[in-house]
Amino acid sequence: MSGVTAGGARRSTNIDLCRGLLFVLMTNTHALALLGVAGSHFLVSDWWLPGGWATVVFVVLSGFSVGFVLSDRRDPLPLERALLRRSRQILAVMLVSNTVFALLRDAMAGKLALVATPGWWIGFLTLETDWTISGVLFPTALVVALGVPVYRMVQRSPWLALPVLLALQLACTLVRVQLKADGATESWWLRFLFLQGFGGFPVLPFVLNGLLGLWLGVMRNVNELQWRRIIVLLLVLQLGVYLTSLFPALMATSLLVAGAGAIGKFAWMYLAAHLLKLSGLFLARPIELLGAFALGSFVMHRFFLQALNLAMSKLGIKSVAVELRYALLLGLTLLLTWGLCALRKRYLWLDTPFRRLAL
Repeated sequence: MSGVTAGGARRSTNIDLCRGLLFVLMTNTHALALLGVAGSHFLVSDWWLPGGWATVVFVVLSGFSVGFVLSDRRDPLPLERALLRRSRQILAVMLVSNTVFALLRDAMAGKLALVATPGWWIGFLTLETDWTISGVLFPTALVVALGVPVYRMVQRSPWLALPVLLALQLACTLVRVQLKADGATESWWLRFLFLQGFGGFPVLPFVLNGLLGLWLGVMRNVNELQWRRIIVLLLVLQLGVYLTSLFPALMATSLLVAGAGAIGKFAWMYLAAHLLKLSGLFLARPIELLGAFALGSFVMHRFFLQALNLAMSKLGIKSVAVELRYALLLGLTLLLTWGLCALRKRYLWLDTPFRRLAL
């Protein structure tokens, strides 16, 4: 979502395609939630489209993009400054979009009176007021901001940086598993950093996954053969994560799921993007375009979803089978978002306001 390949850096088709695919998964999840599709329905299962992948992989992909573009430049200093600026922009987009969509959410639920109370606003910091999905942009912004010093560490000694990052992730995973086993904690910091974050996106696990993605992005340019071997290992690890559901829950399996799940999912999504590029399918270009305008797509698709759902309700389509409503809502949202991206690419006067808003 962060669009860190801006600022004159070479764009990667695979990265944009991967972002686009993740955007499709995210829109699918939002459409199902908006329609209230039962959790037991086929459309909610991983046999249709995997749920819960988009947010965790987006952060890994943001880190990968940072490492990829920095290691692709002979003089990364100008891009380093651009990344710090981009991090601040992402935080601004997070705050504004969360406020707007939280207002819309509570207004539609008949709770608009709460907005006038100080507790509603303070609740975003105390974690008592529900965040929207915009909360995932906080760890994303941190990954982009930390990308510069971590990149330098990886560049100097990649095989020393990797065990350090893995050790930090293991420690973080152990704390998370223990906190979940102990039940609810009263500590705001523990909930914020390890369990909840803004909107249910725990900060430290997401940031560490993003920094591991950064390491992979650097290795993609430094040693492609080694990088390919690591991606194969991650693909296998993700299969292992799925197999853990067949066995009783153990500490080892919990650590595998919590520690390897995000980067394993990233490997599969990146592979899917690469195969889509090689396939030459007509869908590749629209999906790539969605990924090229990822942050703008992330914000605007939510307006399209809500507007289309409201229109379908006014037209009496709610009586139609949920599968048809889902197809209409998802298909039209993707079409409208892609159409906006296509217009932005063609008309500078339309793209400029979005650029000024960091979208």
